Amino acid sequence: MRDHHFRRYLVSGILTLIPLWVTWVVIAFVFERLSRFGLPWVRVLAGRISEDAPVLARWLIHPWFLNFLSVLLTIFVLYLLGWLVNQVLGRRLVQLFESVVARLPVIQSVYGAVKQLVSSLQQKPDGVQRVVLIDFPSPELRAVGFVTRTFIDSDTGRELAAVYVPTTPN
Repeated sequence: MRDHHFRRYLVSGILTLIPLWVTWVVIAFVFERLSRFGLPWVRVLAGRISEDAPVLARWLIHPWFLNFLSVLLTIFVLYLLGWLVNQVLGRRLVQLFESVVARLPVIQSVYGAVKQLVSSLQQKPDGVQRVVLIDFPSPELRAVGFVTRTFIDSDTGRELAAVYVPTTPN
């Protein structure tokens, strides 16, 4: 009887810990990637101000502060990138980049699939996307899909939905 309780409580503890642990791993991974991008820039800044402001330079090279500033710098750069691609020049640069990528066979298929997935996951201004379970690729199998838009069939008057099903590139 005690063995049954031990196993049950052990499994309950593990199942409770797994979502917390996975959340921690994902957040740590994202934080580490963001800080890795900005780290060289913050180190250069610390080196340049070390003669004029040695106390501030020492603060900048503390690992926790260095990582924090690196993440902030990366977020700022991502914000600037987002601002740029919403301007006319930025949109043209993205179009130029995508036209180059479209000529590279393997890269084009991967980039196209990822871009399609990201664009389908972005929230549309006219409403929230729904997640649906559809028969795909055959009636015996099911796949998760995202409703991208709904419309009325002009012949039957039925409401139909366009569904995006993320798949691997061919």
